Amino acid sequence: MGKGRRASRLRGLAAALAMGGTLAACSDPGPGQAVMARVNKETIVKQQVDQALGDQPTPQPEQRDAMRRKALEVLIDQELAVQQAEALKLQRDPGVQQQLAAAQRDILARAYTRTLTEGVAKPTASEIQQHYTANPALYAQRRLFHLQELSIEARDEELNALQALLKITPDMQSLLQQLRSRPVRFTVTQATRPAEQLPSDKLLALTTLSNGKALVTRSPTSLVVLQLLGSQPAPLSLEAASGAIANTLLNQKKADLLRLAGQALRDKATIRYEGEFANAADTAAAESKPSASHP
Repeated sequence: MGKGRRASRLRGLAAALAMGGTLAACSDPGPGQAVMARVNKETIVKQQVDQALGDQPTPQPEQRDAMRRKALEVLIDQELAVQQAEALKLQRDPGVQQQLAAAQRDILARAYTRTLTEGVAKPTASEIQQHYTANPALYAQRRLFHLQELSIEARDEELNALQALLKITPDMQSLLQQLRSRPVRFTVTQATRPAEQLPSDKLLALTTLSNGKALVTRSPTSLVVLQLLGSQPAPLSLEAASGAIANTLLNQKKADLLRLAGQALRDKATIRYEGEFANAADTAAAESKPSASHP
C-alpha cells in the first residue's frame, strides 16, 4: 500500500472508529486475517465483524449468524461510503480534518482510560457483603413501586400558585381537574419501577411514604408530582445480587481512580484559560476553596 493511500486509509480508520467503533477495510489484510468480504480493492476481515458486535449482548446460537451477516452488510455500506468520500477528496475538507483530529483525540483518551483502569482489582466477597448489608432498600428489603407521575410545565409564577394548590388539594384527580382550567402543559404517566431504577433520594422518601401520598420536586420551569399508588416486596438474596454488586463496585473503583488520576494530571499541568473563559481559573479556585469554619 503506497504512502498516500496508507494515509488515506488511516483517515478512514479514524472516521470509522468515530462513527461506529469499527475498523476500516484495507487492501492488504495481512497474514492470518480471515477475509469476510471484498469491496472493490479493499477487504473486510473477521476482526472487523467481531468488533462491530463487541458491545452487543451475546446472541442465541440461532441468532448469531443473522447478526454477523447484518454487521457485515453495515461494514460493506460503510466501506463504500468511505471509498466515495476518498474519491471526492473529502479528507482534505477542513471540517472533515477537524472531525478526524477530534476522533483521534477521543480514541487516544479512551485508550488511556482503558489502560489506566484495566488493572483495577475486582471486589472481594467481603466488599460485596458489606455493600449488600449497607443498602437494604436495594436488596434485602427491595420493593417494586407502582407510581403515577404528573409533570407540569409553566411559568414561575404559575408554578408558585400550583405549589400552594397542592397543599390544599385532597387527591390527584382533583388536582387534574384544577390543571385543565389553567394555562399549563402537563402529562400523566403510570409505571412500575424497581428500587434500583429510582434516584437514591426518591427511593429513601418512597420507602417511608404511605400509599396515595406524593413527592413534589420543583425546577425553574416545571413541577413534578410523584404519587405512590402502592408497592410490593421483591427482595434479592446476596447470591442473586452479587454479580450486579460486583459490577457496581468495580465501576465505582474505576471512576474513583480516573477522578484522582485526572486531578493529578491537572495539578501537574500548566493550564491557562483565555478569551471568554479568562476568568474561569478564578471561578474554579473560588469554588474549590474550602469554606471558612466559624467557632
